[in-house]
Amino acid sequence: MIRSTIKMFQCWLTIGLLGCAIAAWDASCFAMNFAKPAGQALPLPVRGFSRWPAAQALTDGKFDNAGTGGYLAGAVGALIGLVLSARSCTIVARSMRKSSGRSSVRSARVALEDLQGLWQDSDSNVIEVSGTVVQWHGSTASPRPVYITSDGVSVAGSRLACLSDNAVWQFPDGTYKEWMRPLKTEQEENFRSFKDEILSLRQQLWAASKLEDFETADALREELHSCSTFLESFTQEEQQRLAVGRQLTTGVCFVHREWNHRGVIIACEPWQDARAASGQGLQDGKPGYYCLVDERNAAKGQLMFFKEDEIMPTTMAFPLQNSLIDELLVPCPEIGGYLPRPKLQQALERQHACRRFNWSTCRTHD
Repeated sequence: MIRSTIKMFQCWLTIGLLGCAIAAWDASCFAMNFAKPAGQALPLPVRGFSRWPAAQALTDGKFDNAGTGGYLAGAVGALIGLVLSARSCTIVARSMRKSSGRSSVRSARVALEDLQGLWQDSDSNVIEVSGTVVQWHGSTASPRPVYITSDGVSVAGSRLACLSDNAVWQFPDGTYKEWMRPLKTEQEENFRSFKDEILSLRQQLWAASKLEDFETADALREELHSCSTFLESFTQEEQQRLAVGRQLTTGVCFVHREWNHRGVIIACEPWQDARAASGQGLQDGKPGYYCLVDERNAAKGQLMFFKEDEIMPTTMAFPLQNSLIDELLVPCPEIGGYLPRPKLQQALERQHACRRFNWSTCRTHD
């Protein structure tokens, strides 16, 4: 848009300059008509342009209506060119302002993506940003919407002033408040690394099965069943906790134990309670899983959160019918389940930094 406007400006500017040149030439001819002695011919450069009405009139030693018409035509051309050039300048300036505004909005959207997940403020409040909604956990405050404008990101009257490792908010009275990411607990680190290891084993199993390396595939199936090698690095208590969900990770199909819904796991969380994830709440709760449910059992595109003891892994649930599966998951009949596509893989990587899985990142544009 800006390039085309600039080209238009250059075109009209050229027209304006040509008009000015015509007017200046006619004016010079008019001046020379009065300055030259009677009966003397005009200089050769002027006679070269004698095809113009004003020049012909001056060549004949008189300034008649034809010359006046040529002069007026040049003056009008110059005026139109200048007006159109000024209009083009206005359009260019307006386009640049709009472009700057759009750039600011894009920057604000990028900042909002970096804000996703869990935070703590200086008063130890646990704050969760999910999509365009901010929730203060442990308080009676209602979720507040996030606004994106050319001025940046704002929530509850405060404006995001700076975002690096921490988020700094400026309030209308000029005061500032800082948000910090909660420190990760050892239990959370163990849970996430364990789930990543299971996913990696599933990817290796699919590759070995695809290559018909049956010996390697059998060994990987055995390791996936027991997970003994990886669990050895944890304490006895942690082994017991993790072993319960050793079959559950991203891409695993399941059946709900009570509702009989079929679904597939999208992401894993060590706790359902955000306060537990920040280290404030009870950390002995059951892990939870974000899941896509078969559309024959639930609404189209619906994401559900199930506790670990509510779902039972089974390859019999594969394949599923859900409009979002093709966007997020790769069907792998060799393992009776799915593996994450790059879009979901990026969301899972962000989950480690943001401390919570952000569903909105899977539903926005690439």
